Amino acid sequence: LKNWPGYKGLEDSVKNMQTSLPLVEELHHPAMRDRHWKQLMRTCGVSFVMDENFTFGGLLALKLHEYEDDVMEIVDKAQKELTIEKQL
Repeated sequence: LKNWPGYKGLEDSVKNMQTSLPLVEELHHPAMRDRHWKQLMRTCGVSFVMDENFTFGGLLALKLHEYEDDVMEIVDKAQKELTIEKQL
């Protein structure tokens, strides 16, 4: 059963989702500014508009699981920048 192409495809999709969902949660952090979203676009090689029409599906379409370390670095940078802004 595990060797069936359908099973393998579903297993890969579930694993990718398990990686992507925590990244989506991280990207929801209030420290994320336009410059960070633009950096994410460059990293993923995808252009999008952050407006009321941008959806959860749009985030998943970025294939964040392929850029896990980069996404975490962007969010970490955003959080550190916010800390510095608050101190100023």
